[in-house]
Amino acid sequence: SAGSEVLSKWKELGVNRISLGVQSFQKKHLQNLDRQHDPDEARDAIRKIKEANFENWSLDLIYGLPGQTLEEWQQDLEISLSLDPPHLSFYNLILHPGHPVTAKANEAATPDSEEIQSEMFLYACEKLERSGLQVYELSNASILSRESRHNLLYWQGGEWIGMGMSGSSYFKGHYFHNPRIWQVYMNTWDHVPGEFPLNRKKAGRQARLLDVVMLRLRTQQGLSFSDLEVFFKHGPTESFTLLLHDLRNHGYTRPYDDRVSLTPKGWLVHSEVTTRILECLLKEDSLRPDLPDYVSDPGSQKRSMKTLK
Repeated sequence: SAGSEVLSKWKELGVNRISLGVQSFQKKHLQNLDRQHDPDEARDAIRKIKEANFENWSLDLIYGLPGQTLEEWQQDLEISLSLDPPHLSFYNLILHPGHPVTAKANEAATPDSEEIQSEMFLYACEKLERSGLQVYELSNASILSRESRHNLLYWQGGEWIGMGMSGSSYFKGHYFHNPRIWQVYMNTWDHVPGEFPLNRKKAGRQARLLDVVMLRLRTQQGLSFSDLEVFFKHGPTESFTLLLHDLRNHGYTRPYDDRVSLTPKGWLVHSEVTTRILECLLKEDSLRPDLPDYVSDPGSQKRSMKTLK
């Protein structure tokens, strides 16, 4: 079939990982998302991926869909796990202003919608771990050695180059973005070698610290104290230690002595924990940040679902 031929060509070209955006195995939810495939097509695609001997592939799901119940989410997880994916991503639906899905979600919202989404997330973490997948980041789980190296690069503060239109890059301590308009993008590199053709913004100390704290806390490995010594040249202060003690007492962090690693309950309030930690770290520092009440998360957890006690 055409799909099998494409997979064979990809393999010949050196493609070694496939991420499949299934989102849901229930037709009504796919229709709400305006997706063109149906559950049977998703299963067929997975079968072809396996037949093509791609050992490294990922299945993506979305929870918090308009009108989605906890039971329906549990069914999606059961079906997904029955297909033995080496990697599974589970994202909370992001509601963009003016998008049709946003209107549908608002219409279907109930007073307990946020609480149900929290239950969906916690259930997924527990179910995936019991099924042999490690939840190594707040939206990703995998079997041993099948973590997404691409995403881990971001979370661990590595460098990357964005190649396409609007692609963002972080390289040699600078952020820069490719043009959004096709013709401008095509002409960008006409005079290379020469002066660098894009505007670069140097990553300041506060921006780098925000990235380190926010992105490391997304991962199960967490934020190590050695990560922070790069900025402060000293170990944990008394106020920082007291904050960590409080977070641990409320079940938000795991019992590690050399790092801050959030539990699934802690991931639910990832943004607020990030803000609290940054405020504590910089309380006596000369470079006070202008921290927002809500620290934006570049990944899939769109908000803190509960308030820290």
